[in-house]
Formats: sequence, C-alpha cells, structure tokens
Amino acid sequence: MAPGFDVDAYARESMSDADLAQLASPAPGSDVRPASDLAKTAPPPPHDDEKSDVRLLARDPRSEELADLLADKDYRSALVVAEEILADDPNDMDAKEGMLRCQAELESVYVKRLGSLLQVPSIAVSMKEIPSLALDNRSAFILSLVDGVSTLDMILDMSGMQRLEALRVLHELIQHGTLTLA
Repeated sequence: MAPGFDVDAYARESMSDADLAQLASPAPGSDVRPASDLAKTAPPPPHDDEKSDVRLLARDPRSEELADLLADKDYRSALVVAEEILADDPNDMDAKEGMLRCQAELESVYVKRLGSLLQVPSIAVSMKEIPSLALDNRSAFILSLVDGVSTLDMILDMSGMQRLEALRVLHELIQHGTLTLA
C-alpha cells in the first residue's frame, strides 16, 4: 500500500516560516481553515489497487506515431500501431478511436474498389482448381459462402468475421481471379 501524503510535512518543507504562520492563523472573520484542518477532511490518497495508474500521466510514445500515421492517411499502418497499443492497454481511448477511424476508412476503400455490395459474386475457377489455390482458412471459408445467389453484403453478414477482414478477403479473391462479380 502506498504511504499517505503528509500535507503538513510538505508545507513545512516548501514554505517559509512567515507563510506557515499566516496559514496557521487565518484573518479574523474569514472562512479560511488552516492547512492542518484541510488535511483532516481531505480524502485519502488512492491506493495502488485503485485505478490511479501513473501510465495515465505518461502517454505511450506510439500514440504520437499513431497520430502522425493518421495525419498522413496511412490507415493500414495506423491500424497496426493502434492494435499494438490496445494489446498493451485496452483502455487507451486515443488508440480505440484511431482503430475505429482506420477500420472505417479501410472499409470505405474496399467498398469503393468492390463497387456495390449488392453484387453477387460467383466462383471463377473450376472445383478441381480450388485445392491448388493454396487458400488460407479465411479465404477458403469466404469462398464456401459463395453460392451464386448471395450478395457481397450477405456474405459479409454470414461470415461472422470482422467486416474489414471479410472485405479484405473478398477483395483479394476477386483480385486473384478466384471470384467474379455479377
């Protein structure tokens, strides 16, 4: 447990004797109380187990990097930095806001590249070629959702993946010629 803060000791160390005498005896008729009385009524300093973390006073140096990347509109790199900060401090509001901004901007980029999310994707390769594509699990899963009827938006919903990740996978599958849009 952290030791309590001694107001009287601090006052003695940092103030002159004349200042202390003036504080100890307020002017007649004034509502000013001596510092020793204030120390008795002041709430105790927070304990270590309370959320009075010193980290709140010292910003993460990566926060400046995040701000610079956002200013440069490098959303992909900024997202990586924001996720790193949040891995260390899940309550970092600047990093949370930065991450949300990056996700929204990147989603917008993918939607612009894909066009309308009401388009229906179809598989552009034969079923025999699919095993040779060396798809990762996410790509294979998204590909399994393509039925020739479901729209991109429906596939995004069915995937259960984070929207940005599912958009990225769809975009890559289309770029590689595995999917076509109708």
